Amino acid sequence: MTWSQRCEQWAREIRESQDLQASWAIGVTWITLGLLMLSARVLSGFHPEADLIRQLGLSIALLGLGVMSIGYVLRNRLLANSERDQVLCIAGLISCGIFCGLISSFPASSVWAFCLMTLITVGSTLLIGSRLLSFFATDSSAEIASAPEIHPASQTKKTESVVEDEQVIQWLSRKRQSDGSEVLEGMLRLEMAAGQKQMSAHAVFTPSLSSHPEIECEPLGDADVEASIGEVYPHGFRVDVRRNTNADKPLAVEIGFQAVAAANSKHAA
Repeated sequence: MTWSQRCEQWAREIRESQDLQASWAIGVTWITLGLLMLSARVLSGFHPEADLIRQLGLSIALLGLGVMSIGYVLRNRLLANSERDQVLCIAGLISCGIFCGLISSFPASSVWAFCLMTLITVGSTLLIGSRLLSFFATDSSAEIASAPEIHPASQTKKTESVVEDEQVIQWLSRKRQSDGSEVLEGMLRLEMAAGQKQMSAHAVFTPSLSSHPEIECEPLGDADVEASIGEVYPHGFRVDVRRNTNADKPLAVEIGFQAVAAANSKHAA
């Protein structure tokens, strides 16, 4: 994949994901803040305090906020490979911003400041490294899409579809309420392999709903799993599933869901 294609893919994913938009905003903010502080120090426009206690407080504040930001960006969640590359790039920007800010806050001729800087650098490296290990331990999401033909009508209509990849079996029912809102109910069936602790499934609505829906989901049956809704769009949504028990055996998980889309202005008229 060329650089132009990679940039186009990243731009498309950023437009479609509020999570990536927030992460990039945090990364750009940190690298901008760090470079501004370092530039002010180099140009003698910023004079760090000579008091070691104040230096320590400023450094701890910068490090604490930075580690919180990196912890948010590197939190455990299911991501595609290209999205994971973006998250790692954002974490690098935040780390550079923290480092530049810490350098600019210390006087160059202080032995105590140098020792403190070394201690803080080692601590921050260990903290960020632990977050990276936890981030890489998260399995990549397995994208599973199903697009059954569903036609809106005044009465409920059910469509059953069995996807040939043997990972998802989905049925959907759809109806329009008297106030113009749309209600869609259905079930996802996920086949988790032995050793697989979590996975992600994408459900696609065809045709798409009139607006962003509110979606609720819950596991069906006796499987000890947790299900949560990820990204939501008028044309579908993502559900993330995680096992609470040992993953030494294959597991079939059934997820029931309901999507409610409010009527837009055209239908309301």
